Amino acid sequence: MFSEIKKVYPNIEIKFKNESKLMRFLGVLLFFHKDFMTKYSTIWGNAIYFPSREWLREDPIRAYSIIIHELTHFFDRDKVGKYIFNFAYFCPQIFGLLYLPLHLFHFDIASYIVLLFLLPWPSPRAYYEKRAYLVQLYALKKMHDKFVFTLDLEERASKYRRLFRSLDYYFMFPFSIQLAFDLALQKIKKGDVPFESPYFALFDQIINSIDEKELLEIANTE
Repeated sequence: MFSEIKKVYPNIEIKFKNESKLMRFLGVLLFFHKDFMTKYSTIWGNAIYFPSREWLREDPIRAYSIIIHELTHFFDRDKVGKYIFNFAYFCPQIFGLLYLPLHLFHFDIASYIVLLFLLPWPSPRAYYEKRAYLVQLYALKKMHDKFVFTLDLEERASKYRRLFRSLDYYFMFPFSIQLAFDLALQKIKKGDVPFESPYFALFDQIINSIDEKELLEIANTE
């Protein structure tokens, strides 16, 4: 699997949040996201951070699907540029940082107005997360066909949809996205891609090259 990924991202790394000072610091900043350190993966630079080695060992199939989810973010980040991509992830709350300079220069009314950006407004991040979760559903279906394990795609899609309205994602999209997921699921169940993208050819190569031992070796390497 990683031999295929490294053809595109030769510097990609798998790391673990419980072993990272940076991730522990982010976990403190994201105090409202109670599962950040224990249930979610995160990309930072060229690294994909899993919660822990133990978490990875528990369910390699889950880990593989998340790697493909995160690769979707890598591809989208490369397409639009890392600055635009990162801005989208922190928008519009990032504008709340204007409070301090405005306040220091005594623009008091404006400084209090920009604090409104810290509220959970809809975020362009939702566009990229929707793409990544649809790709993850596609990957799970492909892996199910290859390895034969219990999989309820409808239940999994429902779980992913709820995240868009959850505190974990800071209520990034409070509107319904069920239609988009339903249409994508129809395609996935028929063996089609959920949306048009040149990335799926690589995803198929990655899935076809999966070797569970490879992932477990990463988890067991100190």
